[in-house]
Amino acid sequence: MMAFALVFDSNADWDDKAPYLEGSDSLESSNEAYMNGALTMGGISLVPKSAVVEGEIATITYDVMFGESVAYEDLTRDVLLVDGLWTVSSEDYCDFLASARTPCLVETSVNEEGSFDEAAMMAFALVFDSNADWDDKAPYLEGSDSLESSNEAYMNGALTMGGISLVPKSAVVEGEIATITYDVMFGESVAYEDLTRDVLLVDGLWTVSSEDYCDFLASARTPCLVE
Repeated sequence: MMAFALVFDSNADWDDKAPYLEGSDSLESSNEAYMNGALTMGGISLVPKSAVVEGEIATITYDVMFGESVAYEDLTRDVLLVDGLWTVSSEDYCDFLASARTPCLVETSVNEEGSFDEAAMMAFALVFDSNADWDDKAPYLEGSDSLESSNEAYMNGALTMGGISLVPKSAVVEGEIATITYDVMFGESVAYEDLTRDVLLVDGLWTVSSEDYCDFLASARTPCLVE
């Protein structure tokens, strides 16, 4: 239970939690985004109440805390015994971060074998996250020089819904096009499920086209204000 609580505590030190998180080498920036996003709620923690161990799997029953207030009660997740350490899988960690509107930003290069889909989903999630920092998303958005004011309007408009994020579920890569299947989140609630959009590989970076970005902003009632 200690490992579980540590990994999901938004305020815990990264060096303390990393040994208990599968694939931690590629998840530090995701943890930082989770930590920063959770500040608006006074921090997020998962407080274990009990654990049932069967072999190398422990099922944890826990409450979700926003600051000092209980937000959700009696949920369950598993931790796995790996090389003598109870470990949270990267899949389960990213699943929880997605529910907290901070989808994992997997630190990979598109030149690494098997990383194309992860890098495409990272760029996609970042560009369409209304709360993401402009300087972080701009490199992945075609024509970003003329879209900063549109992004600001999108960010401000999305506040009424608790923020808008597009959470990738899968990516199919064919050449220089990746088709992303995603859910649309309004705050912490799923608004639309299993939609698809494409991102394009441009000069080694997965990139959202200005046309597609503006198409989504129009659907969010903040049409692009091209500078």
